[in-house]
This record gives sequence, C-alpha cells and structure tokens, in this order.
Amino acid sequence: MNLRKRITAIAATTTLAGLATLGLTVPAHADAAHQTMAAAGGTAPACIHRRDHGFLGYVRISNWYGKTMRVRVIIDRGPSSPCRTLANGQAFSWDYDPSLFQSYHKTVVC
Repeated sequence: MNLRKRITAIAATTTLAGLATLGLTVPAHADAAHQTMAAAGGTAPACIHRRDHGFLGYVRISNWYGKTMRVRVIIDRGPSSPCRTLANGQAFSWDYDPSLFQSYHKTVVC
C-alpha cells in the first residue's frame, strides 16, 4: 500500500471513530454519494439511464437506481425540465427543438 492510500485510510478511520464517539451515525456508501450529489446538484449516477433522440428532439430518462430519485434534464440553449421525482423503474421524456440548436446537455440530481 502506498503512502497516499495509507494516509487516506487513516484519515477515514479517524473520522469514522470521531463520529462514533459523538454518537452520530454514518450513512451507507450509496446514500452518502447520493446526498453529496444532491447537495451539489451534480450529474446523476449512471443507473439513471439517458437516451437522447437528438434528431427527434427529445431525451428519455429512466430510473434504475433501486430507489426513488429526483432528477432534472439540462438542455443547452433551451428550457430545462423541472425537478422530477422518479420511483425505481419509472421514466419520463423531455422535448427540445434541435432546429433552434437546442441539445441535451446532462441529467442532474435535485
């Protein structure tokens, strides 16, 4: 194990031990990642499937995360979608106008 990995492991262990002594619980890895992305408004994880039909002018978003997610479609040079709540297995589509040079940019959590 190189020095960087050892320092990271020690820091993580120390942080977890400190939280435990304060009586705080530590969320599961997936939940922590989701909370971090949601707080930052970051790109949705890969289990939120995107299918861009650019020529037809719409994008289809499907949730295969395993739990309910709130996502938003970002469109370049056009209106982005509102925040949508998708249960596991649900999907929605968002239209845009490619003739106005609009295009799908990304999907973010909200």
